[in-house]
Amino acid sequence: MINNRRTGGKVKKIILFIIVFISTLHGNKVLAQEPFIITDFSVKVTVKENNTYDIYEKASVNFLQPSPRYKRVISLKTHKEKASLELFECLNTEFELKKNPDKVTAIFGENDILVAGERNYSYLYTLSMGADPYVDKDRFYLNLVPDESYGKVLNAKIQITLPKYFNSNYLSVNLGGQGDPVYIPALIEGNTITVEVTEEQLAGRELNILLDLPEGYFIQTKKNTNVFESLTIIANITVIILLLFSCLVCFIFDNNSIQQHREDPDALMSEPPCEAAYVLDGEVILQDVFANIIHWANKGKVEFHLLDRANKRESIRIVKKDEMDVDAKSYEKSLYNEIFSEKEYVSIGGLHRILKRKKSKIDEDIYQFYSQPRECMFPPKITLLREMIRFTASIPFIYITFKTFYVYTGQSGISLTLALFCSLFFFMLSQSINAIVRKIKSHRLKNLTSGHWLQMTLGVCMFVFFLLLVYNNDSLYMTEYFSMMLSGILITVFSSLMVRRTEKGKKAYEDIIAFKNYLLNVYDDNIQENSNIIKNFFEFLPYTVVTADMENLFKRLYGRKLNIPAWMNRQDQTVVDRQVHVDQVKEWMDTICNILNRD
Repeated sequence: MINNRRTGGKVKKIILFIIVFISTLHGNKVLAQEPFIITDFSVKVTVKENNTYDIYEKASVNFLQPSPRYKRVISLKTHKEKASLELFECLNTEFELKKNPDKVTAIFGENDILVAGERNYSYLYTLSMGADPYVDKDRFYLNLVPDESYGKVLNAKIQITLPKYFNSNYLSVNLGGQGDPVYIPALIEGNTITVEVTEEQLAGRELNILLDLPEGYFIQTKKNTNVFESLTIIANITVIILLLFSCLVCFIFDNNSIQQHREDPDALMSEPPCEAAYVLDGEVILQDVFANIIHWANKGKVEFHLLDRANKRESIRIVKKDEMDVDAKSYEKSLYNEIFSEKEYVSIGGLHRILKRKKSKIDEDIYQFYSQPRECMFPPKITLLREMIRFTASIPFIYITFKTFYVYTGQSGISLTLALFCSLFFFMLSQSINAIVRKIKSHRLKNLTSGHWLQMTLGVCMFVFFLLLVYNNDSLYMTEYFSMMLSGILITVFSSLMVRRTEKGKKAYEDIIAFKNYLLNVYDDNIQENSNIIKNFFEFLPYTVVTADMENLFKRLYGRKLNIPAWMNRQDQTVVDRQVHVDQVKEWMDTICNILNRD
C-alpha cells in the first residue's frame, strides 16, 4: 500500500513537470517574435514586358527595445513557378543577403550594433518570373507583405504599374490565400493598381495580388531557362549515354575475351595468367599468382621436376632455368626474384609458404602494376574510356554540391572548390569498397591498411552528406534526383564489375589441383620427368585457374559436357580412398592423354 502511494506521488510529480515544461515552451514561443513593429510599409512595382518586376520598398520600423538588425524576407514563390532575384540594392545602409531555395533574407545594418527607436530603410530589387507556365494566358502574381513572424505591419501600401492596358475584371486581391480568402478592393488608375491595407485587415494573413492577362501580354522572344535546369538536362543526358555505353563496352569486351579464350586458349596463354585473370574478373588473387609460375614454365624460364615423395606438396619441384626477360612485366620480375631469392628451386609447398609470407608485397606490386595504364593488357582507348566513365559518375554529385553551396553562400569560387573537394572522396568510395571486398573474399581482411579504412570512412561520410543534401534541399527538381540515382547506379555497376570472383571459383581451383595430384599418383610409373603430358597439362592449368570453371575446360577438351566425378566434390581430398576410384581416374587420364598428345 505504501509503495503504491509512493509510486502515485512520483507519477503526479512527473505529470506536473511535463505540464510546466510544455507551458514554458509555449510561453517562449509566444514571446519569440521580432522586437519591432513596421509602422509603414510602401511598395512601388514596375512590371516590364519581359515579365520582370522592378520593386522599390520603403519600411519605417519602430524598434521597441535595443535589437539586432532588421530582416526583410522576400519570398521567391509565385503562383506556379519560382522567381529569381537578379538585383538588390540598399539606398541608406549596409546590408547582407542570405539565399535559400524559396526565399532571400536581406539583413540591414551593421552586425555588432544594436538598434532602437524609429528607423527607415529604402531598397530596391528586381524579380524575374522566368518562363510562362501557362499555355492559354499570362499571369501576374505578387505577395510582398512580410510575414508577421518577422514583424507586425500596421499599414501597407502597394502600387503596381503594368506596361500596358489590362482588364480589371480578372484582378483578384485577397487575404489568406486558397483556404478562406478575404477579398479587398483595389484602386485602378490607367495601368496602375493601388492596394492599401491595415493591421486589422491583415491580421497575420498573406496579401495576394493576382491578375490574369491575355496570352502574349508579356513578350518573351525565348522562354527563360534557369542555368541549373540546363545543367541538369546536360548532366542527365551525359550520364544516361555513358551508363548505356559503359555497360555495352564492358559486356562486349568481357564476353569477347572469354569467348576467344574458350575457343582458342593460345590467346589466353600469350599473357601472364595474373593479367588474364584481371581481364576476366577484375581481380588478382594468390591462385592466379601460382598459375603465373606455370606460365613461366611454358616460356622456358622454369621447369618442373617430379620427385618420389609421400607429401604431394613436396613431390613437385619448381627449378629456375633462366633469368626473366628484360622486357617482362614489372610485377613478374619482382615476383620472380621473390620466389628464387634464397634457392634456385622451390617445391609447391614452399611456393605456397612464400606466397603466404610475402603476399602483402606481391599484392602491392600487382596493384601498382595495374594502377599504371601504360603497362596494362587493356588497349589505351579502353583504359581511358573506363577511367573517364568512372569519373563521370561523380558529375551529378559535383553539380548538386556546387548548386547547394552556391545557394547558401552566393560565392561561385568557394562553391566550386567545396564541390570538387567533396566529390573527391565520393569518387574514392567505389575504389575503397572494391579493395575491402577483395580482401574479405580472399580472407585477408587483416592486411587492410589504415589508408584503406580512412578512405572508406571519408567516402561513406561524403556519401551520407550527399544524401542529406539531396533530402534537405528544396531547390532540387525531379530530374536532379534522377541524376543522383543514375550516379549511384553507375558506381554500383563498376563496383560489381571489379569484384566478381566467387567462392565457387576457389573451389574449382582446389578441385583441379586435387585432380592433378590424383593423376600424378596413379600414373607415377608411366609419367617421365620430361613428359609432354605434364607440359601440356600445365599449359591448360592456367586457363582453368583463371576462368575458375572446370566444366568449361573439360567441355573444350572432350568436345562434350562431362560430369565431374563424385570424389572431386569432397571437401577433404586427402581422405579419399584412391584405389576405390582408380578405374574412373584411369578413364579420365586416358582421355586426357589422347587429347593432350595430339600434335
